[in-house]
Amino acid sequence: MIGAIRLPKNAFYQVAGTTATTDILFLQKREQEIVPDKREINWLSIEEDENGVPVNSYFIDHPEMILGTMAFDASMYANEATTSCLPFEDQPLEELLNNAVGKLQAVYREPDTELAVDGDSEVKDWLPARPEVKNGCYALIEDKLYYREDSRMYLQAIGGMKEERIKGLLEIKDALWNLINFQSRTEEERIDDGYPADFDIGLKRYLNELNLVYDRFTARYGYVNSFANITAFAKDSDSPLLRSIEDPKKDEDRKKIKGEYQKAIVFYQATVRPKMVPKRADSAEEALQLSINMKGRIDLDYIQYLYHTPDHENFSKDEIIAELGTRIYQDPAAYDGKPYKGWVIAEEYLSGYVKDKLKEAVFYAKEEPERFNRNVEALQQVQPQPLTPEDISFTLGATWIPTEYYEAFMYEKFETPSYLQGGSSGIGIEFAPYTGEYHITRKSAEPNSVCVNATYGTARKNAYEILEISLNLRTVEVKDRVEYVDSYTGEDKVKYVLNRAETLLAREKQAQMKQEFESWLFEEPERGDALTKLYNDRFNNIRPREFNGDGLMFPDLNSAIHLRKNQRDLIARGIYGNTNVLGAHEVGAGKTFSAVVIAHERKRLGVCHKPLIAVPNYLVGQWAADYMKLYPQDNLLVATKKDLERKNRRRFVSRIATGDYDAIIMAHSSFELINLSKEKQLSAIQEELNEISDAIADEKGRLGKSWTLKQLCAFQKNLQFRYDYLFNEDKKDNTINFEQLGVDCLIIDEAHTYKNNYSFTKMRNVAGVGGKSSQRAMDMYMKSQYINEITGEKGLIYLTGTPVTNSMSELYVMQKALQPSELRSRGIFLFDSWASTFGVVESSLELRPEGYTLVGR
Repeated sequence: MIGAIRLPKNAFYQVAGTTATTDILFLQKREQEIVPDKREINWLSIEEDENGVPVNSYFIDHPEMILGTMAFDASMYANEATTSCLPFEDQPLEELLNNAVGKLQAVYREPDTELAVDGDSEVKDWLPARPEVKNGCYALIEDKLYYREDSRMYLQAIGGMKEERIKGLLEIKDALWNLINFQSRTEEERIDDGYPADFDIGLKRYLNELNLVYDRFTARYGYVNSFANITAFAKDSDSPLLRSIEDPKKDEDRKKIKGEYQKAIVFYQATVRPKMVPKRADSAEEALQLSINMKGRIDLDYIQYLYHTPDHENFSKDEIIAELGTRIYQDPAAYDGKPYKGWVIAEEYLSGYVKDKLKEAVFYAKEEPERFNRNVEALQQVQPQPLTPEDISFTLGATWIPTEYYEAFMYEKFETPSYLQGGSSGIGIEFAPYTGEYHITRKSAEPNSVCVNATYGTARKNAYEILEISLNLRTVEVKDRVEYVDSYTGEDKVKYVLNRAETLLAREKQAQMKQEFESWLFEEPERGDALTKLYNDRFNNIRPREFNGDGLMFPDLNSAIHLRKNQRDLIARGIYGNTNVLGAHEVGAGKTFSAVVIAHERKRLGVCHKPLIAVPNYLVGQWAADYMKLYPQDNLLVATKKDLERKNRRRFVSRIATGDYDAIIMAHSSFELINLSKEKQLSAIQEELNEISDAIADEKGRLGKSWTLKQLCAFQKNLQFRYDYLFNEDKKDNTINFEQLGVDCLIIDEAHTYKNNYSFTKMRNVAGVGGKSSQRAMDMYMKSQYINEITGEKGLIYLTGTPVTNSMSELYVMQKALQPSELRSRGIFLFDSWASTFGVVESSLELRPEGYTLVGR
């Protein structure tokens, strides 16, 4: 830290209407990381000043950097312990601030640049950066070509036709930005900035200028989107903007003509609207819509500011709340005794976990019936319709069904003697939550029981064995031991061959057992009612929110583009859903435009600060062009293949970390090159290792059953191998890791690309269970979990037209990434728990090349 300045609480009152003590911190990045010692660094601690007011130790040592008087100030939040910096009455803040800044001392050093050894140019000279030139862009200065990198502009000795193309494209870019800047200003701003005051006159002038320079360029160098022009201008940050001004030509069948382009609508009419700040609404409903669009939430102060009519200038907040009626509700979870805090729109409050919300509302209504009785009445109307037993699949092996029900069924149907029921030496069912494995103890304890060996079992597989296999979601098989002599070595060997007749007989018993289980559950009404209630409480406790995007305004969107209903609704979900999103719209439904608008609107509303969009390699250019069509004024960073080559990778990743971009677009392959920190990956695996080690210790201390320990130890061994491999791995790049980029919204196009993530399962030979695993899928999963961690599961957006391509387990992979806490809250920690809750393994005869075969699916 170079230093700090504490401003008085009224510093921002005129511009923001707020009184808050604010510090300005001046920081300089170290060349090497250090381990801080709080005893040596004074600004990491707090002390009391001479008046007993707690202040950062830096200000104890440098009282001249406090531009006011520190004191306890109960006026701010009605809290006597709150401190505030009270302004000096006789000294102007501007003078104080200038004096304080003059006391700061530091030496600025230019960062190293890699441009000195650029592959396509020779750097001979440089100039200090000019503020009108955007970072990462070319500029013409005295007819010489320069390229800006941070605080310097480097002379580009490119020469030849390539340099001429760049200069021509810069002419088009300048004309385009003149047009955009003119359109984005209000009439007052146009006059102040020297633009024509009359909009129609100015628009005609800048459209003519753009058409003129474009026609002149294309007559000599071809379309902007031709390969030669794209390659020449690829390094310029505004390259996607230029590519967006041409649309592909189409034939009579609306098919694109390869290599042919035409002028986009930007050449003919206004496409950018000036940023207008609404100042008036004629009704509370209109003011509410403006608050949702401009703020992303209900802001009663803002609504009160907007809502005034000729007959009534000052509506009170209570009048506004009364007029809005059932359009808004006060959420008890956000209510802290203040009457105007915690108000949300009805669509948000009357959806989600409405059962929990009803209990909460009933509790608060006892204390304040006038405020919360309306909540109770509204929530009672939207409770999910209770499911009946006919609506629920009570699958044998479903992990949500308590183990005691399976034991009771087993004892009753198999007529297990009471002296063999339970206990440390009896027949019982055990469940290992970590592996999801069921185990029946002492399965061979009744060799002479007709019920066990004939009614529900066979001579080769008794009823207890078949039940255990069924609980573990496997299909029973009976195999014969066959001894044979190896024809090559002459050694005696053993193999196990499926006995088809015995297997079919055992599977008939298995099917009988599954059928009787559901009937048995409801033989006693109390038992059936208890399980039905358990299922309803755990799984049928949500009312899905319906999102309607009809009222969205999109203040910055290209005015010539009109979004379809399905796009507007998806955007509403992405902005206001307060959760991760899966946009599983079919191909051609407009997912690209929807995702771009979500990214922009989230950034505008402050929901996120740096959205990153990862797309298939061949779509990077198309995504960038579409983005700039929608928002030509945005600051977009696009990662080309060249940017992520080894020699350029560090520089580009640093640009992501340090730049303030509206969005970043990069290819999947580039995204995969930016690693999570080794520490983060090791920490995630170590957490799993700790859990499984605790499970092993618990198992040894409790019963020490070999069946469970064997499963757990094998799983532990696999995890330990992954940990050791990662620990010793030499990383590709260690300059900046994924966490340091500052990305807090991750949009993944074609998300099914990452479907092959490993899921532990005890199922065998069941079609529809994906057992494949890929490093890229694991990498995506870990990055997704990091985004979930920092955003509270609100920062992930998956886009795909094919959420299921090969197997049902792909749904689990998607859900595990997007809704991990939702699964955990229902006791679903493993794939098998998910499969037994939401699916059924069925066996059927399917035709294969070798004939009909019994297949579990």
